[in-house]
Amino acid sequence: MAESTMDAIVGSLLILFPITLFLIYLKDLAVETVLAAYNAMVQFLENCRRAMAWSLCFMLFIFAFAGVNVFFDSMKAVLEGEKTPCHVYYNY
Repeated sequence: MAESTMDAIVGSLLILFPITLFLIYLKDLAVETVLAAYNAMVQFLENCRRAMAWSLCFMLFIFAFAGVNVFFDSMKAVLEGEKTPCHVYYNY
């Protein structure tokens, strides 16, 4: 009786051990896949943040350039003595 019990235990272990190793491998593979996807998403968001920052700087530069351009056009009109109608805002 004891011999058959030991055989059953060893047989069960011989079946369960490879299954356990396979499940551990699957768990590690799933963790690596999730971490790779997470890192790719973080990298993508970092690139988006960098691109948005450069876009904001570019828009601020264009806005400042347009403001300076309008200011100097208005000053040139004042120095040349042009009379701007009251309903016209910066000649636009």
